[in-house]
Amino acid sequence: MTHRARTIGLAALLMMCGCATSRPAGLQGLAAANSSYGSYLAVRDFRLWSAPSVAAAPLRRYQQGEFLVLKLHPFDDVWREAIDEDGRVGYVFGKPFVRDPATRSAD
Repeated sequence: MTHRARTIGLAALLMMCGCATSRPAGLQGLAAANSSYGSYLAVRDFRLWSAPSVAAAPLRRYQQGEFLVLKLHPFDDVWREAIDEDGRVGYVFGKPFVRDPATRSAD
């Protein structure tokens, strides 16, 4: 089983067992209204950092199972620039989220 398949399986399991939080009202609307934003599900806890360094100030903490809307841009091999639904610009290390399984189109 590939890492991607395990991650998607974990996201689906979280949703089926009720471990995931419910989607806040309007998140899908925001993602649909602005096609450059995507709806995601956090598969582990992570932070949005003020700069591409874990020594930078954290801007926000996301928890596993939380649904979020982000606009993402690659920064380097391991960091992504992210703009959250409130317009905050920050950086995410790795890929601690998957596309929201409820809004994914068939790959």
